[in-house]
Amino acid sequence: MKLFLFVLYLIASGGVAVNATPPIIIDKALNAEIKKQLNKTDYSLLPVFVPDKYKVNGRYFSINSASNQQLKYAYMGRVNTNRSCNQCENDGSDYLDYIIFYSPTFAVQRVKVIRFSSEHGAEVCSAGWLKQFIGHTPGKNLIVGKNVDAVSGATTTVNVFTFDIQSKTYILNQLIGSK
Repeated sequence: MKLFLFVLYLIASGGVAVNATPPIIIDKALNAEIKKQLNKTDYSLLPVFVPDKYKVNGRYFSINSASNQQLKYAYMGRVNTNRSCNQCENDGSDYLDYIIFYSPTFAVQRVKVIRFSSEHGAEVCSAGWLKQFIGHTPGKNLIVGKNVDAVSGATTTVNVFTFDIQSKTYILNQLIGSK
């Protein structure tokens, strides 16, 4: 009976993507960050449809005011950081869950790591390291060692995370900017 109710919950909530954390935890973390960003509680969080061709391991949202004015976009997803398992299912490999906030013109406004499972490279969670992504737009390239700081002992994590931020910014522009 418990299994049936759990499956019913997954169907009702739209399912869970591979490597995704349970929706309740994700929504709670995302809502907490939105409240910090906006400094208000009267907003709507609308999912953005992502076609399968993009193979996104997360979800995009449009954040609107109570009067339906576009305030921000957000992406919440997971990056596998184990160099031998970047596309693995949730098998215990290293990962990080994070949120990107975008302006209405798709510029990165904030990146926040909300969960980090690795024993190495925790520096990528620090606000000081993450602030270098602020202002990134779809037309720019992010290059570790050039415009993104490398982190000793976390080469794979830095490269995979940097690529993911760049690709998710590009995808958002493709989904919304081309309309």
